[in-house]
Amino acid sequence: MPNPLRYTFFRWLLLLPVAGRGQVYPGDVNADGRVDQYDLPYLGYAFGSFGPARPDDGSVFGPQNLLLTWSRSFPNDGPNFAHADCNGDGQVNLVDFLLIHANFGQSTPTADSLFLPAGVPGLDPPLALEAPAVIYAAPGQSLSLPLLLGDTGDTVAFNGLAFSLRFPPDELQVSIDFSGSWIADSSTLSLVRTDKPAGELAVGLTRFGSDQLVGNGPVAAVNFIVEGDLIGLLQTPDDSLKLHVDLEEVMLANGDFQFEGVVPGSICIVVKHPDALTNIPEPVSPPRIRVFPNPATQAVWVDSEAPLRRAEWISALGQTAGVLPLEGSRSPLRLNRPGPGLYILRLTTADKQTSLHKIIFH
Repeated sequence: MPNPLRYTFFRWLLLLPVAGRGQVYPGDVNADGRVDQYDLPYLGYAFGSFGPARPDDGSVFGPQNLLLTWSRSFPNDGPNFAHADCNGDGQVNLVDFLLIHANFGQSTPTADSLFLPAGVPGLDPPLALEAPAVIYAAPGQSLSLPLLLGDTGDTVAFNGLAFSLRFPPDELQVSIDFSGSWIADSSTLSLVRTDKPAGELAVGLTRFGSDQLVGNGPVAAVNFIVEGDLIGLLQTPDDSLKLHVDLEEVMLANGDFQFEGVVPGSICIVVKHPDALTNIPEPVSPPRIRVFPNPATQAVWVDSEAPLRRAEWISALGQTAGVLPLEGSRSPLRLNRPGPGLYILRLTTADKQTSLHKIIFH
């Protein structure tokens, strides 16, 4: 038979004023008052954790009372892990990830400003689109540009990444593709939301727990389509439009969930009348490189239309498992496996272009 004193005490506890007790807003993992891509690295770091369930569990965005905190909090005076339990069932899992999607864009009236360390050029890694200083395009043209994290000679420790890409919404359509990324694999969660009226592409990626990767290179390909009706604004070959694309508010967390400074990049796409582009070279497309079979057993074959300079095997933990110089080698090439498991094969061409391929060896 239920204890009436215990029941009365519990009801009294629930009726206490909210002040003095914590509150959780489902989806707002970093407790800044809004649900956005910057909540995903926090969720990933706490993924798999357990703690006390909330009495008023649920998924609707709004204040939910947190009577008992969890045993862990995020580093640097961050919020309690209980904020990562978006649905209040006492564990952090994929259901909580789905609630970030469901409540994306929700905010409270007292949302805080996002504070991230500023990147120092020459010291901190860049996040930038690999492109010439000026890109020329015509109305209706499509462009695909690699998004690079880190410099060629330096490595970056990645556990979570989030950023915004701003673009002119009336002139460009923007999407992102993670195939060929050195950080997006089966152990990575990604979130992409496009706010076309606002001209923002919101992107978040995270590992599970503190399982960081170390490396550099392409993290994605960003695809642009220039709106075709812009030709009506370009009445003569001398007319042009300058479209600025900016990466902003980059959050990069390492395996200890320390935020690193990142230098965000920007590009300018100059849209000209098609008659003015006859003498302007097209941006260089990456060479076609095919790696097969995948999954594989003992080796893979590499078929490249461009001469290759070297191949590098990177383990699932971000460690270099082998480097092979390929100067003078002819395609197709046979590359023996570095061992069983998941690997990233980084191929560098003679003109220093890089391509990444996720390979599974049985």
